[in-house]
Amino acid sequence: MVAVIDSGITKKHPQTAPIKTVGSRNVMGAPYATDRLFDCEDYGHGTRVAAIIASPAQEGVAFRGLAPAATIMPIKYFDKDTQDIGNDSAAIARGINAAVKAGVDVINLSLVTPDTPALRAAVQAAGRADIVVVSASGNRQGDGEPPRYPAAYAAEEGFEHVLVVGATDSADMVPDTSVQGDYLGVVAPGVDILAPTQIEGYAALDGTSFATPYVAATVALVQQTHPQLTAPEVVNRLKATADRPGKQVPDAAYGWGIINPYRAITAERDDTGVAGTADELSPVAAPDLPPPPDHTLRNLGYAVGSGLLGLALIVAIGTVAWRHTRERER
Repeated sequence: MVAVIDSGITKKHPQTAPIKTVGSRNVMGAPYATDRLFDCEDYGHGTRVAAIIASPAQEGVAFRGLAPAATIMPIKYFDKDTQDIGNDSAAIARGINAAVKAGVDVINLSLVTPDTPALRAAVQAAGRADIVVVSASGNRQGDGEPPRYPAAYAAEEGFEHVLVVGATDSADMVPDTSVQGDYLGVVAPGVDILAPTQIEGYAALDGTSFATPYVAATVALVQQTHPQLTAPEVVNRLKATADRPGKQVPDAAYGWGIINPYRAITAERDDTGVAGTADELSPVAAPDLPPPPDHTLRNLGYAVGSGLLGLALIVAIGTVAWRHTRERER
């Protein structure tokens, strides 16, 4: 089960209506605690995030979620009336605690917010419950920005269950807007991401918000295939099986690389630690090869044969010419 702490989810779109949901919660606080649970029609952020994770395939539609069998727990912490996504750290903390209490396996946080004691305690509680917390690295707004949370927790001891996600474009390049840092875990598609809108149709959007659910869905698939893994081991697996970006990892822009769901599911490895880095390989000596064959006699034979053939042609031509000359003299 994947908790999506966001703006809720609409069931009005044909491709989000079939998504399996359970335990929906509204943690915005008064006066919203009991109403407008799925009211994100004027925003749609949570709908797109949930769809990338779990929308089933539809005939004639190319879009589908990465883990369509996953169950979503929609937890609404903001809506169209909220000015800034993530500015209510208290509501986010309440959402995380609700997800922990519900016993989810993954928490998707396509958001950034300031560090608070309540937020820190909630993310720590998720770790104690062995829940993988997948957090967006954030979208850069300018220079000199403060650290983004909960993403920045991943740089601290005790937060090994937190996996931070940056964005890439269709050329596997990291856009300037994707926040970088030494706590970055992996990157995933986050530019021109086509996803369902609030009611009908589809729209292409950018941001680490939409890269994060790709990784949360991969976590769900890995947990389904390898249920014995702990949350930190799942995080290690996704880092170790990511496609390397052609530079030494971990890298501030790419983390451990570009998420590879197939390898994350199928790789045979020890998941207690991240395996290997992209260090330059030391040169390998060429193998000892036998010396080339000696073709001296063969080449001499070719030369002699060619000479004899040429001499024979000269004699033949000379003989014919001599005969013609004798006949004209007669």
